[in-house]
Amino acid sequence: MIPGSSPGGNIFYIIIFNSSRSVVVITFALHAKGPRFEPGRKHF
Repeated sequence: MIPGSSPGGNIFYIIIFNSSRSVVVITFALHAKGPRFEPGRKHF
């Protein structure tokens, strides 16, 4: 939301703000399109 903020910080903010796990997974996938999303999804 704040311009100039790091993308990583934004992702963390969204995860902390949203309790729904589905939202967290979607946010991670949109921001991080890599192997990190794969293990995360399997865990959930």
